[in-house]
Amino acid sequence: MNSGWPTRMIRSSSGSSEMLHRHAERRLHTRMEISCPLAVADSAGRELFQIRTTNISNGGLYIETPVSNLPQEGVPDEVHLRISVPRTTSNTFKLDEFRTAARLVRSDILADDDSAGIALQFVEPLALGVSA
Repeated sequence: MNSGWPTRMIRSSSGSSEMLHRHAERRLHTRMEISCPLAVADSAGRELFQIRTTNISNGGLYIETPVSNLPQEGVPDEVHLRISVPRTTSNTFKLDEFRTAARLVRSDILADDDSAGIALQFVEPLALGVSA
């Protein structure tokens, strides 16, 4: 069965060979479908836009945004992020703020041509403490 993704053979410690899909092994952190308020700034600290995350992990995040929200010159290769991660208990709600630098991994125009999908990888992994 060929999924269209590049694969490679690996040998396990027992000596058997297994096929792994490259895309499955690239992600080190589990993604969570959590909508977190996010501010994106350039290297000079100028805020480029605010949005909510589509998903997030300790290693990075993904957003979908109208193209009209993006800077005309595009998203820089490295940005600074302010992420507000929701925390809830039985009687409280608060947002924990994280600040970090991130690298642009991928940006794509989505099927509707009016939105973009943007993947950002944190320069250093964060301990966000998010779970599904």
